[in-house]
Amino acid sequence: PAARRSLLKLATERSLLRSKLGSLKRRLIPSADTPRCLKEVEFDLGYFLLPDILGEIPPMRTMALEDSHPLELFRKWKGLLGEEQVSNVRGILSGRPAVILMTSNFSEAARMTSENELSAYLKFLETIDFSPDSVLIVKPHPRDGAEKIEHLKSALGGHFSDIIVLDQTDLFFLPFEIFLMSVFDDVLPNVDIVTFSTACLSLALLFNLKPLVGFGPELVEQYFNSDYVLGRVRHERDLRLA
Repeated sequence: PAARRSLLKLATERSLLRSKLGSLKRRLIPSADTPRCLKEVEFDLGYFLLPDILGEIPPMRTMALEDSHPLELFRKWKGLLGEEQVSNVRGILSGRPAVILMTSNFSEAARMTSENELSAYLKFLETIDFSPDSVLIVKPHPRDGAEKIEHLKSALGGHFSDIIVLDQTDLFFLPFEIFLMSVFDDVLPNVDIVTFSTACLSLALLFNLKPLVGFGPELVEQYFNSDYVLGRVRHERDLRLA
């Protein structure tokens, strides 16, 4: 009887341990049913502005940073954008309202076709009541294809009074926050920004802006490949709630 009780106790403890390990695994390793899970990362300490912004806990010790820290860094780096470049953009704007479109690499990542991505941007912008004399500034994603951006410029040409594409080498990979601070530092609240990724987070946190986020469920269902629709709808919902 004593041996039997020991075996039963061991089996119970083993079952509890397996249950706990399974729960931990589901938290740390992504699966089809849990699209928002973090993998285990071997870091002693992680520095975050928003360590649990999407309801996930990083698998490491964390230290929260003040938002003044990145702002100070961006101010120091403003010199990376030449005065002539800033003057050129401001000259094209000439006091007209600006709309900034921050693209993403959806077609390059096989989330949708290139044609569908262009159509989705166009359809989304058509739903928004912008001033007819607005100037569109396109900030490409660093992994966007050059041909796609060129087609996008052509597709949107008739919808805005002018289009500026930040595709020069020294602008393409420049943190967008530096461009924003350099060109619009005194009129930030009057700039309309359209974004489809976590780029929206720094805009809200550092500049107190409220960008338009995501395509919305209808356009996602219409243009995204079917395997990615549900995850994309959830992701956009999370970004709007963040």
